[in-house]
Amino acid sequence: RGLLQDYAARAEAEFALADHGAWLDPDDERRRWVAKSLLRTEGFFTSHYEARFGSRLGDDLPQLQELVDGGLAAIEAGTGRFHLTPEGLE
Repeated sequence: RGLLQDYAARAEAEFALADHGAWLDPDDERRRWVAKSLLRTEGFFTSHYEARFGSRLGDDLPQLQELVDGGLAAIEAGTGRFHLTPEGLE
């Protein structure tokens, strides 16, 4: 209860900055974003990755092709949606 009370008593300005977590370098930030996005069943659009990071997914993380080659992920032609297959989600 004390933890919740302390949290609720914070001033609004205190919520503007995180006081926990870890700083990620740009490469780790890309990997984290992809991992979190892939764990959503809908996956993500490669165009969203490119807009966010200003680079191509295949250039930054070429090892993701191994997931596609192994049948664990797919990239939909036309839409560029990258997602895990049922086997990949398993």
